[in-house]
Amino acid sequence: MYQVQAWHKNFPALLNVVFIIKTNLKTGKTAKVILFSDDSSLEAERLINYYRLRFQIEFNFRDAKQYWGLEDFMNIKKTQVNNMANFSLFMVTFSQLLLPQIEGGKP
Repeated sequence: MYQVQAWHKNFPALLNVVFIIKTNLKTGKTAKVILFSDDSSLEAERLINYYRLRFQIEFNFRDAKQYWGLEDFMNIKKTQVNNMANFSLFMVTFSQLLLPQIEGGKP
């Protein structure tokens, strides 16, 4: 893992850049990840955690759309939209809590 602050010609502020290089010890293959932030005070570990949380939120929205009807509802009133979005996201969270019990494990 490497961290550097760098300028980009199309961005007006100094960028905080974290490079992650992962090597599979069995196959020797490498994977590279580059993370960016405009907050130069973030340490690499915290930036990685923020990205991890961001992707978890995106996966939750994907699941809400794909499995719990967030993509298919036809509501146009504010209260109905709010209720449907909350219900879909609740069901994602609830199903994640129930899944270990259904598979025979503990939460």
